[in-house]
Amino acid sequence: MSQWIVSLHDSGSIRKMKDAGADEILLAVPFFSLRPAHVFALEELASLTDAIHACGLRAAVNCTRLFMEEDLPALRAFLRELKELQVDTVYFADEGVLFEAARLDMTDRLVYQPDTLISNANDVRFYREQGCQAVALSREITLEEIASIASRQEGCEVLVHGRFSIMHSRRRLLSSYFSFLGREMEVEGRQDLTLREATREAHMPIIEDDGGTHVFSEYTLQSYAQIRTLAEAGVARFRIDSIFHDDAWTLCALRDYHQILAGEACASDVLTQRQNDENEHYSEGFYYTKTTLVK
Repeated sequence: MSQWIVSLHDSGSIRKMKDAGADEILLAVPFFSLRPAHVFALEELASLTDAIHACGLRAAVNCTRLFMEEDLPALRAFLRELKELQVDTVYFADEGVLFEAARLDMTDRLVYQPDTLISNANDVRFYREQGCQAVALSREITLEEIASIASRQEGCEVLVHGRFSIMHSRRRLLSSYFSFLGREMEVEGRQDLTLREATREAHMPIIEDDGGTHVFSEYTLQSYAQIRTLAEAGVARFRIDSIFHDDAWTLCALRDYHQILAGEACASDVLTQRQNDENEHYSEGFYYTKTTLVK
């Protein structure tokens, strides 16, 4: 039985997420969380975790920052706090988090999410053998490859809905760009800026924050037609990332997927309905396209 993980914007949506079929709520906080859908204050973590647990849901925290040597004391203190709060899941991308979590006997709460790196069953097996509860697969591999990995190794997680990062730099590239042009521009934290390559029409969202600069896919990934295949292959966790959206959007997506899996809705009909939103560009991503193909 697969679990559904969703990011959160408003604490008032927790019960609604439960009713729509969510199993786990993913929270983001300052400094420790990269590419958050919404940032909650560290002081809110305790009450949010309690509220999530009170609804019968699991609480997860985004801890995917890449940590420098001087950041390690803060990381250790943060992990101790998460353990005391009984947070169920901690997402990480830096293997230093795995080392520090092992010292606190909490590796079974970890989900390894390194964006593009996990592309075969042995990768998943290695981190599962370190004690991680799950491993997030790369978004740049095909549906056939995902199904093959999930059928061979338990504990696979897949992002099935939402925008995703295609580039990250710790440098503040937007600020540097406008400084080079001699222009004053407030860019930090803005979600209304995009890039467009000279040879492509699509616009890619770009964000600069305290974690650096992030460029996102020009489309919103959707997996309506693939969700049954993924579930039957044994994918353990499905994640919906609502960055650039809101909780209402997540609730709609949750209901769509559960209806498709229950045979109450047709994937093509759902997609047609969602594509009526002219502000949204949905795509199947790399499900049927190998990234190794030569153009």
